[in-house]
Amino acid sequence: MPMRPIKLLTFAVLAIFAVFCWVAPATAAESANIEAIAGILLDKQMSPSRRIKAAKILGTFDDPRAIEALVRSLEVSGEPVRDVVIEVLRRGKGVEVLAARAVNENLSLDERVLAVKGLRTMQNPIGFPALKQLLGSPVDQLRLEAAWALSMAGAATAEAELIRALDDPNKDVRYFVADALGRVKSPAAKTALENRKKVETDPAVVHVLQQATR
Repeated sequence: MPMRPIKLLTFAVLAIFAVFCWVAPATAAESANIEAIAGILLDKQMSPSRRIKAAKILGTFDDPRAIEALVRSLEVSGEPVRDVVIEVLRRGKGVEVLAARAVNENLSLDERVLAVKGLRTMQNPIGFPALKQLLGSPVDQLRLEAAWALSMAGAATAEAELIRALDDPNKDVRYFVADALGRVKSPAAKTALENRKKVETDPAVVHVLQQATR
């Protein structure tokens, strides 16, 4: 005998509720687990061995909180832990997540800067388009962090944007832009650096321009 509409609807609701009850605890448990492991990694009182183990575990997650904890730990860790964290980040787990967060204007500045720092450490080509985009950001700190990251890797992919950024009003941005362009070694980059050198007034930027055009 066919099920009546009301019975069919009731059955569907119960089925959805059962699935939710099965998935929700697992999700909550995973969330709590990430937070607990991140706490160990970021706790400078913990032994290096425990923090290293925590870093390796966090490296298995795509969750932004796990990736952010790894990036934050770079600022509070000595060499043994830091080296492992860099290795974990450079495996590329979550680079797409960081690239998306770096250009997401709905996130806080701190979250976006943290994402760019992660991309700088990863040096993964997947993150280069986001860094190139941020060179045009209205936020000084994001432009600076993007230029710094490109000076470490990926400068050639953003040559045109870096050339334009040589005229950035912020001297710290210009410093990293010049450093990045100096690694490109193309005729266009060299010409742009030489032209900037003629008008640059900040001593630190002048110095890096001289280094870049040798």
